[in-house]
Amino acid sequence: MNRRLARSAGLLAIGVLLSVVVLAGEQPPQLEFVAQWGGTCLAVDVVDNTIVMGQGPQLILLDAADPAHPTEIGRSALLPNKIVDLQVVDGYAYLACESYGVRVLSVADPANPVEVGWIEVGDVAHGLFVDGDRVYIADRYEGLAIVSIADKTSPVLLGHLPMEASAEAVTVSGDYAYVATRVGGLRVVSIADSAAPVEVDAVEDMESAADVVLDGARAYVVDEYFGIRVLALDDPAYPVEIGTLEMEHPTGVALSGDLAYVTTAWSGVHVVSLEDPAVPRLLTTVDFRGEVFSPVLLDERLTVANTAGGVCILSIEDPISPTILGRFDEASYGGAVDVDGDLACVADFSEGLHVLNVADPAKPFSLGFLELAEAESVQVVGTMAYVCNWKALTLVDLTDPREPTVVGHVDLPSQPMHVAIVADVAYVITAYTGLAVVSIATPLEPVIISTFPLEGYGVAIDVQGDLAYIGAGSLHILSIADPANPEQVGVFELKDRSYGVRADGDIIYYTAGSRLYVISVADSAKPVEIGRKTFGLATRTDLAGEHLVAGVAWMGVQCVDISDPADMVVVRRFDTADRAVSVKVVDDLVYVADQHGGLFVLRLVASDSGE
Repeated sequence: MNRRLARSAGLLAIGVLLSVVVLAGEQPPQLEFVAQWGGTCLAVDVVDNTIVMGQGPQLILLDAADPAHPTEIGRSALLPNKIVDLQVVDGYAYLACESYGVRVLSVADPANPVEVGWIEVGDVAHGLFVDGDRVYIADRYEGLAIVSIADKTSPVLLGHLPMEASAEAVTVSGDYAYVATRVGGLRVVSIADSAAPVEVDAVEDMESAADVVLDGARAYVVDEYFGIRVLALDDPAYPVEIGTLEMEHPTGVALSGDLAYVTTAWSGVHVVSLEDPAVPRLLTTVDFRGEVFSPVLLDERLTVANTAGGVCILSIEDPISPTILGRFDEASYGGAVDVDGDLACVADFSEGLHVLNVADPAKPFSLGFLELAEAESVQVVGTMAYVCNWKALTLVDLTDPREPTVVGHVDLPSQPMHVAIVADVAYVITAYTGLAVVSIATPLEPVIISTFPLEGYGVAIDVQGDLAYIGAGSLHILSIADPANPEQVGVFELKDRSYGVRADGDIIYYTAGSRLYVISVADSAKPVEIGRKTFGLATRTDLAGEHLVAGVAWMGVQCVDISDPADMVVVRRFDTADRAVSVKVVDDLVYVADQHGGLFVLRLVASDSGE
């Protein structure tokens, strides 16, 4: 039952914001939680006909009696972080929630899963294994933690074994725990004394052990940069490697007799023969989009988590030819968000374009979906969405948001990263080939009317009047008075990677590396820095009067007082479930695309004057 989060390699999309008014001199606004939607499915378990899945920061229970049409039974309240591993035992779900430790939820009433207890970890809970009244936690750089769950409401740390390598997953048999570690291979730990675990052996000849599953006298280790390693446990304390099977980026394994079902990042599910464990053989592959992991076998079904499709149920009635029976897909890998009126669009790098109704921001719900390859960002104008996706700008008609329809697209020389729409022109910054200016006067036939090469890695763009401000290594200022002939008029030199650009009159708020730069462009030919702030992580920002709203990767959303650019101060924080990578402000609402956490809606609320 060991699962791990397969790391995503997609590029981050850039958020664009509108401003809201916050009167100078008032108390800084609160960031109040309103709603959350979607998220990535990273972990799953199955009990009888009930599927228990993590979706971003929520636990969802499904009735899978009809596997072709799994239906929701209930879901938990919002948890503080995404669920990366889970196991259900005797009516309780145990969840690994990274830096927010292990959460214990009662699922005795499937319609109303309720958190009853939790315990912090020393670092980050990547994986867990429940055995009796103990839960064993792979706590990244803090190693192995052993916790008593005799009292579910108050888990207690019993013992702890530090490790030099990153602990990713753990499983237990008898008096031994087997810990898969990144770089450090498989560590064998005696747990005979829970208060004083002791490492007794290590199999270190592995590039990056990500999971380990036991089956009798065998251990199967997932080495994410090599393949599957088969170890003999004739002496449980001293595993000996007896066989290997090379494959690209395995993420998990489930065993059934002489067969193994191996999930992978980007290459689907492999069926492997273990008839001769010294020579495992690949038999067949079931293709999937996105990453697949957390395989669970029960009866004649294989249930997996899929970043690009939620939970997927496969029939293994024919064990070597699995077929897909059904899915439950509310997944969204939040890459970018834009809002116009009652419609919100989320660009999902793994899947495509999600269209949501946000007329009631406390209850966002899905209206439609359009499959697109590698959607990086989106801008919505009226009933049109302009999507930067795989080497193209795609124009999507949202007249009927339940059926978003591609009406036109234009191929681009490299991956488009961000788009700004002004009247009938789209200004697209591409990753490697600079600016592409596209006429969208005829949506059915958009056409490139000019280009402007830039040496830096292009990421962000904002347009104000006749000037385009582009983040491409440095801040480039281009005149677009004649869209067919853009000309560079100024540059603010930097070497860090760009993340966001926001223009406000003669002031530019520009994020590069982990810093926010405030730049005066009163003379656009000679931009001058007038302030900076270091956030420590990649940041996307926008303005709210004399405050700035920032999405700061794993640090969530921050509200910053920018009244004095030389002394900017964080005055409010809200921690989203994963990486806040795109923010859109509309009136008093803040829409946040959080990678594995989906869409968050926050509200800027005026503080009490006495605060």
